[in-house]
Amino acid sequence: MDDTNPIKDIIYQFIDEYTEKKILSELSKGKSQQILDSLISKCIEKIVLLEGNREENIGKFAESTLHYFLTILMISSQRKISLDDTDIDIVIPDLKTLKETPENALIIYFPKTIEQNKIQNQILKLSKIQPNKDNIWIVLSEKLQTNLRIYILNTKEKTFTNILEHIREFEKNKKISKFKIFRN
Repeated sequence: MDDTNPIKDIIYQFIDEYTEKKILSELSKGKSQQILDSLISKCIEKIVLLEGNREENIGKFAESTLHYFLTILMISSQRKISLDDTDIDIVIPDLKTLKETPENALIIYFPKTIEQNKIQNQILKLSKIQPNKDNIWIVLSEKLQTNLRIYILNTKEKTFTNILEHIREFEKNKKISKFKIFRN
């Protein structure tokens, strides 16, 4: 069995070249947009050229990238979980908060398709477990007609580069634990 993950390899090649120490330093200075812009600029063409489904590769890249940054920023989150037979890509801060006080939880959905029907069906399922539509965010490679917040991951629009700042704003405005352990 082959354990290579080309998407993860591309992300970690960027991290190795940029260095995690520099990433942490830049993040502490509030420069998440610049880091994400650099990462997208250096990696997206490689991701698009990978074998397999383009949208699936871009979705996996975006999800893995965000998960990495949430982890190093120590933002409480859970990834790849399920509630009421609905798959959730990322929930902030956690499933318990989503169940008990959904207004304080954020769901981030990474469609691995461009098929509108599949995306709309998943949005409908997510809306049943997160009644606050403002707390369902979608990351796509192209625009989609919806009333939800959308982040575009491509080299033209680059709205995905804002997502970490928006997550921090969300945390600040909600009753989410501020306990953090800082890395050196």
